[in-house]
Amino acid sequence: MKIKMQEPIIGMSGKMGDKVFFTRNGQIFCRKAGKRQTKVKPAEIVQRERFGVAARATNMILNDPILREYWEKQYCAQRKYKSLRGYVFACQMKSEGR
Repeated sequence: MKIKMQEPIIGMSGKMGDKVFFTRNGQIFCRKAGKRQTKVKPAEIVQRERFGVAARATNMILNDPILREYWEKQYCAQRKYKSLRGYVFACQMKSEGR
């Protein structure tokens, strides 16, 4: 179903209730949201929680100038990761697993 939107809503995308809005070739479309075929396993829930904790910790670290400076020094000493955020996030994921 094609949707005609007013000016302030142009660029809208995402899920709202049981509908999903998306843009294709500059036009906004709406469709019914799909349903998950399988149930979420307990291990998936644990992993998602770990991921969320690591993401929040990474954001906190990179928003604090003192912590950011410390992690930038650590990042410069390594060669494996291409971005500071990726390096900090990976370190947080490793520390969450302990």
